[in-house]
Amino acid sequence: MLWRAQGDAVYIHFKIRETDSSQRGWFALGLSTMGSMKGADIAMIHRSDSGAAGTWAVTDCHAVDFITPVRDEIQDWKLLDAAVTGSIMSATVVRRMKTCDLENDIEIKRGLGSFFVFANGPAIDGVKGFDSIRYHGDDRGQQFRQILDLLKPANTPKAAAADAGAVAIIAEAAEPAVTPATAASVTEPHVLVENLRKQLVMSNTGKCSSTDCCNHNSASCNDKNDEAVIAKAGGEAPLPQVVPLGNGNYRTDILCKVAEIPDVETTYMTCYIRMPVDKRYHITKYTTLYGHKTLVHHSVIYACLTDNAQPDVEKLIAESGPGPYNQKTYKQLCEAFYMIGTSPSLPDYSFPSITGLPFGKGSYEYFAIEVHYNNPKGLKGESDPGTGLRLFFTENLRPNEIGILTVGQFVLDIPPNQPEVRAATSYCPSQCSSRFKQNITLVAQALHMHGLGKSIYTTRTRRNAARAPLATLSHFDYNFQTWIDLPDDQAVLEPGEELSMTCVFDSTGRKNTTHWGFSTQEEMCFWWIYYYPAQEGMGLCLTLGDTELAMCSPEVKDLLDLSDARESGNNQTLTDTVDRIVNSTRALYAQRLNVDRTYNPKQGCNANVPVR
Repeated sequence: MLWRAQGDAVYIHFKIRETDSSQRGWFALGLSTMGSMKGADIAMIHRSDSGAAGTWAVTDCHAVDFITPVRDEIQDWKLLDAAVTGSIMSATVVRRMKTCDLENDIEIKRGLGSFFVFANGPAIDGVKGFDSIRYHGDDRGQQFRQILDLLKPANTPKAAAADAGAVAIIAEAAEPAVTPATAASVTEPHVLVENLRKQLVMSNTGKCSSTDCCNHNSASCNDKNDEAVIAKAGGEAPLPQVVPLGNGNYRTDILCKVAEIPDVETTYMTCYIRMPVDKRYHITKYTTLYGHKTLVHHSVIYACLTDNAQPDVEKLIAESGPGPYNQKTYKQLCEAFYMIGTSPSLPDYSFPSITGLPFGKGSYEYFAIEVHYNNPKGLKGESDPGTGLRLFFTENLRPNEIGILTVGQFVLDIPPNQPEVRAATSYCPSQCSSRFKQNITLVAQALHMHGLGKSIYTTRTRRNAARAPLATLSHFDYNFQTWIDLPDDQAVLEPGEELSMTCVFDSTGRKNTTHWGFSTQEEMCFWWIYYYPAQEGMGLCLTLGDTELAMCSPEVKDLLDLSDARESGNNQTLTDTVDRIVNSTRALYAQRLNVDRTYNPKQGCNANVPVR
């Protein structure tokens, strides 16, 4: 894939190599917030309506589900050229970065990465144009790219911190004019995928070549001279293998190994990992490791807070070992969200160079690795050699520590068989954010629901003026959850700002009311935000139903206590728990900010298709 930005338009030239000539009926490239076809903004390249040999057309579409994309009422993609040469299908398309079709198009922002989804497939014989498109089958995929970051002037902070191996940075002032004849020649290259099947065959079989190093537990994946450092003491869990990388830097794999994956559709397994606490460390980046290539749905790492979860974890490990434990039988003990296993197509997740995510002395000692297995066919005898994360960390502490802000709705009562149920809006009110001692810089965000999740909408208010939302997912897909970047111009949060989120659910097919809970059959509504510098006394910013109660608490235990009190069905117990949290100053009855100046989402959009 090749690209070039000019003015408020982006020119993209892409190629797809197919292995079956019957799949040459159409090909497509789309933008996706989470990497799913669902909700993607797609440029479909197909034979023109005239049916003349060698002529192609583009249709601007969006995908509402895993079905044939829907044609947009406003057509914003424009085709400059398209061709099939041998097994290569190629096209050059152009679109405004911000169109005025806000419902169906995804804005391309500077400093904001995007997933590119792609596919190709056959055409229906005797049918012309867009209506000829047939299902793509396995000929599809996705990759994550930050194309506009790489087009910034070299003196910008993000450009200066770019990896040396990345695409060369080009000063925008030096950009030449883009014409159809030069659209490909003036771009900088970055290969997306030429052979779709290699990736898909690997994901379908759970196998890959030795050069892919997909079995991260094998000796060939480790440096032969690595010196393993393993410590055991009494009933304590062993420390993970730590590999020195020199100059105070280290690497370790924290994994949950499951001898046999249950033969049921949904299983959550938890393993507990003890980390070194001889000193304080900062995690600088991490990579997701998938032990089983097809049955692992996702993984989440939770930290165990010293004051409440850690004693229970230590007792469990002393009596029964570090796991794995099936959450159907054992309640997970660590619930402070820490890291999320990202899509296999994503590169290493790196924290900004002046920040680190802490663990060790004075911080977290135990992690819980939660792995979700999805086994719809009920396969028997499948095992997982280890799913989790590869951590890169340092003893050379960075200037700023990463903090995690959790915004969410604690009370969910979703009636059955409803196509759209809007939960009470959750607020992080200005009275909570005023506890920040300074402006904070937002790094990344993740939006989380379970299987009934349909969409998530967020708002942001500063000094009674609404600002651009940090994230909106009109088509949430539970199977694609990962970190979402923040645009550069929205990365600073001031004390006193108010955030809100509204989760929308589709309970079609459910026979009973669905409540809040940790299991897949229950629901959640969470918004996790990485920021720096970490602020003491802030972690949770939760709302209790449609009441004015907001929790501004560092303690996940408060959330668990509220959950237990609500499940008891005893209103007095719930009232006493709420009073205790409020009296501890970790919660308050908050007033909402008045919005005097609303945000105009179409500000800066361009409704004109770029000229040829």
